[in-house]
Amino acid sequence: MKKYLLSLLFITTLAGCNYSLVPQKSAQINSTIVDVGNDTEDLYDAVIVSPDKSFSPYENRYNSIDAKIDSITNADMLRPHSKNLVTQDNIIKKFFEKYKSDHRARNLNNAELTIYKLQMRRVIKPRLVSESSFK
Repeated sequence: MKKYLLSLLFITTLAGCNYSLVPQKSAQINSTIVDVGNDTEDLYDAVIVSPDKSFSPYENRYNSIDAKIDSITNADMLRPHSKNLVTQDNIIKKFFEKYKSDHRARNLNNAELTIYKLQMRRVIKPRLVSESSFK
């Protein structure tokens, strides 16, 4: 009888524990991810319609988006169980840095800008879905 009571007490104790292997949902990070997506789209839309496709008029916007991506990555590094999120953040950073350096090196045509815009959307969406899936 004592054995059953101890087992019941142990199971009850475990059932009362709240432990998660995924990070908590963060409204601030979710908002920043949405901002990065919107800012990226706005940036490429602005360059597409502009007659001046050189990098210099848009450098501040690139730097602002870059800082937001860094803030997401830094926030994720501080969260427990967020290794996969940091990996996704690094993928976004890698693509954005490549597109930024391509634009810095030469003027991009509208087709390239459209492809970069669509590709960034495709890279950001999985990260947004990941963040939205947490409780």
